[in-house]
Order: sequence, then C-alpha cells, then structure tokens
Amino acid sequence: MSNTVRTGGCQCGAVRFRIHGELGRPSICHCRMCQKQFGSFFSALVTAPKDGVEWIRDEPSYFQSSVNIDRGFCPKCGTPMTYRHPGGLEIAIGAFDDRSDLAPKIQVNYQSRLPWVESIFEQPVHHDADYYGRQEQIISFQHPDHETEQWPPGGVLGTMIGRIFTGGCQCGAVRYRAEGTLDDPHICHCRMCQKAAGNYFLPLANIAREDFRIVRGQPAWYRSSDLVRRGFCRDCGTPLFYDMPHASFLNIALGSLDDPDDVQPVYQSGVEFADVLVFASAAASRNRDRRRQRSGRRAPSHSPGIQPPAPRLRHGALAARGRSIVSSPLRTLYPEIEPYASGHLDVGDGHSIYWERAGTPGAKPAVFLHGGPGGTISPNHRRLFDPSLYDVMLFDQRGCGRSTPHAEIEANTTWHLVADIERLREFCGVGKWLVFGGSWGSTLALAYAETYPERVSELVVRGIYTLTKAELDWYYQFGVSEMFPDKWERFIAPIPPEERHEMMRAYHRRLTSEDRATRLAAAKAWSIWEGETITLLPEPDTSTPFEEDEYAHAFARIENHFFVNAGWLEDGQLLRDAHKLRGIPGVIVHGRYDMPCPAKYAWQLHKAWPQAEFHLIEGAGHAYSEPGILDRLIRATDKFAGKTE
Repeated sequence: MSNTVRTGGCQCGAVRFRIHGELGRPSICHCRMCQKQFGSFFSALVTAPKDGVEWIRDEPSYFQSSVNIDRGFCPKCGTPMTYRHPGGLEIAIGAFDDRSDLAPKIQVNYQSRLPWVESIFEQPVHHDADYYGRQEQIISFQHPDHETEQWPPGGVLGTMIGRIFTGGCQCGAVRYRAEGTLDDPHICHCRMCQKAAGNYFLPLANIAREDFRIVRGQPAWYRSSDLVRRGFCRDCGTPLFYDMPHASFLNIALGSLDDPDDVQPVYQSGVEFADVLVFASAAASRNRDRRRQRSGRRAPSHSPGIQPPAPRLRHGALAARGRSIVSSPLRTLYPEIEPYASGHLDVGDGHSIYWERAGTPGAKPAVFLHGGPGGTISPNHRRLFDPSLYDVMLFDQRGCGRSTPHAEIEANTTWHLVADIERLREFCGVGKWLVFGGSWGSTLALAYAETYPERVSELVVRGIYTLTKAELDWYYQFGVSEMFPDKWERFIAPIPPEERHEMMRAYHRRLTSEDRATRLAAAKAWSIWEGETITLLPEPDTSTPFEEDEYAHAFARIENHFFVNAGWLEDGQLLRDAHKLRGIPGVIVHGRYDMPCPAKYAWQLHKAWPQAEFHLIEGAGHAYSEPGILDRLIRATDKFAGKTE
C-alpha cells in the first residue's frame, strides 16, 4: 500500500477523512453482520494506520453491532464508513476518493459467503443507450471525489417468484415486508451507488410500491441527486433503499433482506464505472483454514476465478466518450452571518414591522421579501447574498414574525406591503435596489416592481405565483389534491362536506373565529397542508416549522385573508402588467414539479418578460432550499453583484 495521504468521505460530504501513513491489507468480509452493515453481499474494508486517521469535518456515528464491534456511518446520509474492533479501525473502501489500488487481497469469513457470490460478475452486462443517456443528465448532489473547502449542502431481466420477503437494518429499528415479486436483481457499479454502499458496488432489486410496507420505524432519506433519494437507518446507518419517487417501484438493497441467498443478481449495470477487479482470486482467510482443520469439515468448493464479462473502460476513456456522471459544483448558502443593525419601523395603521440589515454597510443594496403571505424571515435568508458585496434589508411583513401586532389582518393588504417596501427603501437612503422574492415573495416583488419600476435595479424571483383564481383553485380546491390524496384528506377533515365546495372561505370562517382554539385547529391544518407539499421529497426540516402553534396561527390567518381577497389584484393583473418590467435585468427560477405554484405561470412570465433569464429546474419542487433551485438563486445574486463564476 502506498503511504501517501489519502482522502475520502460519505455521500453527502458531512463526514470526511484524511489518512496519513500506510494502509493495511484490503479485504472483503462475507459475514452476515458485514452484509447487513453494507446492505450488500460482503463488506469491503482496509485497515487504517494507528493514529493515522484525521476526521476533517464531522465524525461518524457508531452502532454497536456486538460486544467488541462498533460500525460507523454518516448520520446524515447513512454511508457505511468504518468497522472498529479491539485491534484497530478499518475504513470502507468505497468511501475513499481514490480506490484504484485497493483491490481486495483476502476474503474473511469465507465459509459464510452466499453460495453464488463468485458468479455475479459472469452475469450479462446491462446495455441500454437511452438509460445511459439519461444518466448523463443527472445532477449529482453527492460530494465529489476530492477535497473541497465547503460542501452543503432508473426490465424484463430476472424476476423472482412472487412470495413474502422480509428485511431490515442491523439494529432492527427499521423493518420492512414485501409480498410479491422482486424484479431485476442486479448489481450497480456506478460511483453514486459505490459511495452509498461504501463498497465496490450496490446490489439491488425492485418491488412494486403497493407490494411493500414498512412494519417498524421509518428510514431516514438522503437525496443523492435530482432524481434519486437513498434510504438508510438513522440509528445504525444500514443502506436500505434506492428510490426514484415518481417510479412505480422501490429498489431494496439486497444485503438488507433476511434471506438473500436465493436473490441472485442476473445482470450488472454501470460496469463502465467499476473499480473492483476480479476478487475471487483473493486468498480466503487463513483463519478459515485453521477452523476447517480443527473441525474436520471440508472447505466449500468454489471456482478458481471469475472473468469480467467484457473489457472495462477506465474513467479517462469514459470521459472522452462523454459517458460520465459529473458532480456539478452546485452553489449553496454563504456562511452564517448576524445582522449589523435591526429594529422596528412604524408604518402606520397600528403596525410596526421588524427589520434587519446584513452584509456590508454601503455595499450593493437589496431587499428580501419572504413567502406566505404570513411567513417570516430566517437567518438562512441572509445567506443568499455574498456579505462582502451586498447590504441586504430583510423584514417581517405586517403581522408576521417579530412584527406587531402578531397575526393581525386589519390594514394588511398587498398594497399596504408595497407601500412598506417603499418606506424601507427611503429609510435606507438608497435610490434603487435589487428585489429578491420567492413564492408569495415573488407576487409581492412583481407588484412592487410594476408599481415602482424606477426603484428596481434587478429582480430575482423564484416559485412564481401570480395569484390568479386558477392558481388558487389548483392548490385549495382541485389539482394538488390529486397528487397528495393522503395529505388532502387531512386538510379537508376540519371542514364539513357541505362546505368543501369553497375551501378557502370555509377556512376563513374558522380562522377569524372569536374562539382561539377554533382558530388554532384550523390554522395548523391549513399550515401543515402547505408545509408538506412544498418540496419534491419529504424534508422534515422544511415542513416541521409549519406545525408550530404561533407560526401556524399567523401564517394561516394572514395567507387565507390575502387569498380570499385574491390579493386585492385583478385576475391576471401581474402578467398583464409585466411589460412594465422591460428594462429591468432579472432572473426567474422555478421548480419543474412545484405543486403550489404550477410552472405554467412561470413560463407565462418568461414569455411576457423575455429579457429575464429563465431557469426551470428539473427534479425540484417549490422550496428555495432544494439544491438545484438554491444553486440558481446564489448564482443570480452573485451575477448582479458583478461576481464572476
């Protein structure tokens, strides 16, 4: 083994290591405990030098799998990382940035191997030009195979006979049951699956969603690309699932099955990316030989070697042919920053709005408009702007957040808020500023820019909402209800059937009730409906705040108040008046699968305001925090500050 410094880490980049000194002997272990840890047919490990491992970001979490053994994994994405025993520490080979010289030299617990494991590389190689063409378009969210200063952050082959399959993680916190057919058992060599498994490959088979259920606990999910999320146990890190949420099936990691013996892979995919060479020639552990001598048992017979199915392209040749998945350098939030000034501004009508300024005093002026109506600003909103280049004004709109009176709907309309933005601009003493708004913030940004175009230097809008009757009906009457029938059922539950033909007005009666308990119950149901439908994939960090009493109360009351009054806008007014934006540089960012705000209206704004850049983000929903959306927003603010990429 080379004794140069080596680096590696998990899929998401939260756990990274640097190894100084000479590595020990690479090995694969066939024991059932290692199979479960890696969700595979075996583990792939190499001994780390004593005192030679430097954790350069977070350290792994550990699951104690037996009296003397701890197994490390990333708590944020589940990647198997380490095997810790009294004799030292071993590192998962799949986690290394460079694995080119880490072919296994020995097999451990050979007697526990699956009976067909030596024939897996004899299976046919998957060839599908369309499939691999789609792979080229994937936007990877995994950490690249090199160190970085910062990181945030889809046959007819092989069908198992229908029966009951059970499985789960190492520690038993997550258990599942499948009754039906496991299709397409295969091994995937792509780098993304290698990283997810901490191994040379990931073995998978798919099951129809209707034939599958979780019977204990719930997996955690890490979104590894714009199309794929990967499920793992948050307590022990076991890789469990590979999921494309819009597919009709779920992929199960075969190593997590209770009885994987008869689920033999019948083909290989991603072979071009394979790092592992023939491993069957690796010597079986001498310990096995000694155990066999003591017990008098004969060693199981096995093939002397396995030939690869075809010559494999190495990465250079592959890249030359344009057949690689590249980790795009997605932009993410700037470092945390505190406001340099804050306070309240009396805007009349009994309202006082909370404001704060962040960045560099006197730098490029900008104003951030939060969503809702009824939302609030958060510390992460400050991080959308380079603090060395911007002087950003952020404020809680009337009745929201720290503005007072809380949850007040009197003297609270779109045009009151437009006037408040002008008051804040005058308060800052700037002639023009960049206006940034997302979701309802895009509505307010458009209303302000169409009213005061001479005061807007640039316009960045995300999650376009033009507040037409069609958009309101889509979200609160019929449309999104078809996409989220389970969540819709909970949303309509507080409303009697005879009132459901006008859901917004039915909620309005309850949100304006004199009885606080009635208001709060309605507010939470209204708020949770939005919180659970704004991201493409479930994101508890995004949806949980919508369940909090005080936030839900203001959010639902104010949002409903605006919506039953159609925002005090004529139907289609913002698109009709978009000609007033001509001459204002702009960027429009919208998620392809944005449920609250259909992409149709972002497209119409683009057509009405063609000078603006338009970015329709594949594999994204509504939330600004979704990686592809966030990347474009950061690039937009950088661009308008004159920052080159």
